[in-house]
Amino acid sequence: MKSKSLRYPGIALLGLAGLYAIGSFDGLVDSVHFYSDLNDEIPIDFGRAPIHIRMTNWTSEPHRGGTLSTYDWDIDVPQPWDSGWVWNQNRIRKIARNLEIAGKFDQALSKYKMLTPNETLPGFIKDREEIFQQSKGKNAPALQKYLQGRYLVEFGERKRGLERLHQIQNPPAYLKPHILYALADEKSASRNELSNAYMAAYRADQKSPRAESALVMAARTLLQHRPNQSPTPDQVSRGGKLLDQLLKEFPKTRFAENAIGWQGRVAFLESQYPQAINQYRKQTASKDPAIAWMAYNSLADVYRIQGRQDEAVIALLKQWNLNSPSREHLQGGKLLKEVFEKLDSNQAKKVQNAIRKNSDLLQAYIGFRIEHTPLSLTQETNLMTFATSALNEMKNPPASLTSRVAQINYNAGRYASAQQLAQRALTLTADKETSARSRFVLAGSLARTGNHKQAIREGEKLLGTDTPGYLRQGAAEFLALQNERHGDPLTALDLYLGLGYSQDAAYLVDARLTPDELKRYLVRKPKYAMGSLAEREGSYYAGIYRKETLQYTLGMRFLRKERYAEARQAFQRLDKATRSGWGLTSKERKALVEPDKNIGYDKAPRVQDPLIIVQKLENLTRISKQAKTENERAQALYDKAAYIYKERNLLFYSPGIWQGGRAILFDHFWSPEVNNAADKAALNQHLNEHECLAQSLRLTEELIQKYPKSKVMPKALYMAALSAERLSNLNTTWRKKGEELIKVSINRLDRLVKDYPEDSLAKPAAKYKKEFTKQLNRPEY
Repeated sequence: MKSKSLRYPGIALLGLAGLYAIGSFDGLVDSVHFYSDLNDEIPIDFGRAPIHIRMTNWTSEPHRGGTLSTYDWDIDVPQPWDSGWVWNQNRIRKIARNLEIAGKFDQALSKYKMLTPNETLPGFIKDREEIFQQSKGKNAPALQKYLQGRYLVEFGERKRGLERLHQIQNPPAYLKPHILYALADEKSASRNELSNAYMAAYRADQKSPRAESALVMAARTLLQHRPNQSPTPDQVSRGGKLLDQLLKEFPKTRFAENAIGWQGRVAFLESQYPQAINQYRKQTASKDPAIAWMAYNSLADVYRIQGRQDEAVIALLKQWNLNSPSREHLQGGKLLKEVFEKLDSNQAKKVQNAIRKNSDLLQAYIGFRIEHTPLSLTQETNLMTFATSALNEMKNPPASLTSRVAQINYNAGRYASAQQLAQRALTLTADKETSARSRFVLAGSLARTGNHKQAIREGEKLLGTDTPGYLRQGAAEFLALQNERHGDPLTALDLYLGLGYSQDAAYLVDARLTPDELKRYLVRKPKYAMGSLAEREGSYYAGIYRKETLQYTLGMRFLRKERYAEARQAFQRLDKATRSGWGLTSKERKALVEPDKNIGYDKAPRVQDPLIIVQKLENLTRISKQAKTENERAQALYDKAAYIYKERNLLFYSPGIWQGGRAILFDHFWSPEVNNAADKAALNQHLNEHECLAQSLRLTEELIQKYPKSKVMPKALYMAALSAERLSNLNTTWRKKGEELIKVSINRLDRLVKDYPEDSLAKPAAKYKKEFTKQLNRPEY
């Protein structure tokens, strides 16, 4: 009988649904303050070291800080911090091709070697090396046609590339094996045809550097796995003989380790499992992670067929520690889950004992659990207890293991021990990823124990290029939030802009920073010059990366606070066209209000010079404070409220930084799990200053309190009532205050009816009082 508690050492298994399910996600990913599920709040700890990759499904929650949230397609893609990656790769290979055309072969080869490797690129580069050496610098037409054809095949135009290769006539002798080798892959209808095509390339010139590659491929195509199509015994035998021929003819072949693995494949297909295991074990010693990875996969396959699930788990855990691409780790994690599920009780105990005694296995196990099996707090605590206990029993454990144990201690809430372990790991390692992970744990632990200044200092060290991208992005998120709350909020804005987190940047610019801080930001030199990473042509939030848009917003911030001289000064720094266009270029403004954009023509703010608004409100404010009589002051205060009321709802809005998304961001994506009391206060202040209806309600309430005997009292009561009622329905955020606002509205209308029964507004006031009373009695109130 299988033991459910021992399949994963230190953690009781939840069962399939509980083990793999991740909470459904409907919120924003690239944000800090606006990361919230529409149904349930998702707690986020930005001090937790991000994981590199997690498999998801269509309803799964993507994880933080650069973690690749992937499906079954290629996951080795650029990170947000590397936004120029695709452009740069295209540029490099085009430069390389131009150098080839010019006959500058050595320079071309050096450029090709700068490209990020994929599955085929190493072979392409090796072919280039051989060709350039054989050509002896002669730039013949046949050579150029070959180079062009192989280039097109490698970089996505396979059909055109093969056509170019077929067009080559009378090539020099050294080129024939290369042409035949490149064309062999066309003949993929059967194993035999493909193998024979590679053998033709081999026979064309057995002294050619392509001969060795062709012989290997002739054997591989006979033996390799194909879905629902196993090689025949004859093909297995022929493949084995070709491998023997390779090792005999090329005793120093660079494919020796590959050949060992394929000989294991021959033994496996012939059911000679001990021989297969022996060959695969030899292959695991390879210094090439890709070869070693496949060897461990093959070992696990043999063990599973033999029913030795514990040996399969151990092989796959050893595989986990290899420095291989994310795609391989993803598949390895999926396979590990599957094999763990099939352990029986005795096998599980063997695995547990092996993990406890072996530092490499323990490190791999912790990484696998953190990266591939979503854990509850109880499970994290159990894993932490198991891992810490095992670590303490080991002599001189490696830094990479200590770092992983520090990470799981942090995840389980053991911040003091996490800090100590992380510091210990940092003194032991020079490995970039281990060092970065350890420092992340250290910074997060310092923050959790209240040492925020030191946490910021440690976090800043993670922004260098030595830090892997996924940890660097997570560090920027962590630092942004730490600086916002405990350091320099202007640095936080630098970081949000560098991350491309436009919503967070907009929140800081328009709500969290004071106007004076924003003014300083516009003239300071950024601490982190990262804005260009996120500033892309056609970017949805392109406006926030332009100083003109931020300058326009500064004017609006001062305007809302009735600091008119400073508002005027801010707006005057922009030319009339720019300030009348919300700080945007005409192209950006047009795109913003086009049909199907967030701000339609009917809702877009009226294009007007904000200096006119400043002048209008400044004059009315001056009169409301300096007029000689109470009636004159009250009238000016009413006129000011009326002007704001009639101009609503976007009089104080900065379209360029919000792009029409402000209301829905605050309504649906504001994250109470992340945002603290200071954020809530900043949001409340922002809402009251930004909303025209809130401003008109404030001004009319001021009038009612200060000038109860003025001639405009009936109109003030009426406008206060309408402002309150309309504000209660403005959006979801204000609807939460709906009952309170409706009561204010009813009260003001009641006063108007009772105190001014002869006024022309008394009759509509009585009517709306009844309507609003009915509204108040609705179920939602």
